[in-house]
Amino acid sequence: MTTICQRHGCVVNFVETSEPRIGILRMDFSEIPVGDEMDAVILIISAFIKHHEGRLVIHARHVNSSKLIPPNMQGMLSIVGKILELKDIVNTKLKGTIVQGTCIDDLVIMAKNMFLTIYQPKTPFDVVVTDEDVTKFMAKILEHELKKRARREIK
Repeated sequence: MTTICQRHGCVVNFVETSEPRIGILRMDFSEIPVGDEMDAVILIISAFIKHHEGRLVIHARHVNSSKLIPPNMQGMLSIVGKILELKDIVNTKLKGTIVQGTCIDDLVIMAKNMFLTIYQPKTPFDVVVTDEDVTKFMAKILEHELKKRARREIK
């Protein structure tokens, strides 16, 4: 695991997987960055994604706080705006996104639905609670990549 960025309320690490072409960009949040902090985190993450050779899965997880509130509409629009700015890179390098909270309550469901209303991801996306759910999500992506590699080797 390699630390990419450490800002107030957020630590971003790169985690290797069993598939050499796919890594995990894990973002651990104790607070949702806002304003300049959000811009700084996104700038660092986008620079990493641009220069990283392989594909990535984004894993955002809630850590070290009793209550982490999902981003409001302005925060969602900011996140989606940054994703759209990086559309070409996201479309070629992103293999999936998983958000891991401490619970899935009405607020989390509303935030997920709001996000999916303003942005339709082209790769797998899910909101989960347990590490087991994260493992299952990753297993599907890695299995799909293994099958793709096997098909390429047959040709």
